[in-house]
Amino acid sequence: MALFCYRCTQQAFFLSVAKRAILSRYEVRFLQLLAAAALVNFITWVEVLCYKYGVIENAFIKLYFRNYFIACVILAQCAAIYALSMYTLTLKPETKKCI
Repeated sequence: MALFCYRCTQQAFFLSVAKRAILSRYEVRFLQLLAAAALVNFITWVEVLCYKYGVIENAFIKLYFRNYFIACVILAQCAAIYALSMYTLTLKPETKKCI
């Protein structure tokens, strides 16, 4: 976003933000979990549509997989947020990022 704003406005502020902005490994894991949950929900949506129109006879992913997977993703997201908060609390004050 900051690079896009810099390209549009040519303001030095956006360039400095883009150079400073990096994602920690906890933030990357959180985004990966969101992507995995979105993918499973999309597959479930397609499966339910196929079941509705009679292409398949049983919505296996919806009935037996999705709920447990989403519960595990939510628990992993909570762990990632907790780890991120502990990581930011242990940083030295001069190296803390603005959240």
